Amino acid sequence: KMAQAASKAAVVPFGVLELEKLFNDCQSRLLTFGVDGGDFRASNIVIAEVTSFLMECPWGSRQINIRVPGRHNVANALAAAASCLNLGANLEDVAEGLESLEAPSWRMETVKLKGARILFKDYYNANPQSMKAALETLSESGKGARRLAILGDMMELGALSDELHGEIGKCAASLNIEKVVFIGSSSEAFAKGFGE
Repeated sequence: KMAQAASKAAVVPFGVLELEKLFNDCQSRLLTFGVDGGDFRASNIVIAEVTSFLMECPWGSRQINIRVPGRHNVANALAAAASCLNLGANLEDVAEGLESLEAPSWRMETVKLKGARILFKDYYNANPQSMKAALETLSESGKGARRLAILGDMMELGALSDELHGEIGKCAASLNIEKVVFIGSSSEAFAKGFGE
């Protein structure tokens, strides 16, 4: 539902100075979003099967519960809210829309297992950014729970494949994950990064 007339706006991540400078010279309004600050920001973030946070923005504040895990998905929700509210939607409808969001198959899909265990399936077209986000989500979820990551090959990375798999190995080693298993043709590159 549209509550007000839309104005031109650029919706950009908070703290990316190059983007902010680029859009400051335009006739557009600048709306920033981010979990660490901006016009649309999140606080009291709880990463779990349902991720909850308090969204604060120029249109007000609202508790949001999204059914897709991860801090990166909180940022995605903030960007969507900024775009919709700027176009004239009202805060309640935006919150309702965010809360009805479902993860696509194989992208941070949550599966309940026996014994109160949760499986995050995130392997559709895996890339360094999505794999890092999945590892961070695993690390932040399930307070007091043991965490296991099984990492397989990221495809179509060309000449940088070993280096990028190694970076994900380093990322996995730096997080609160008790056991990491590497499978596939890039398992040695993952393990080398993990060991470093």
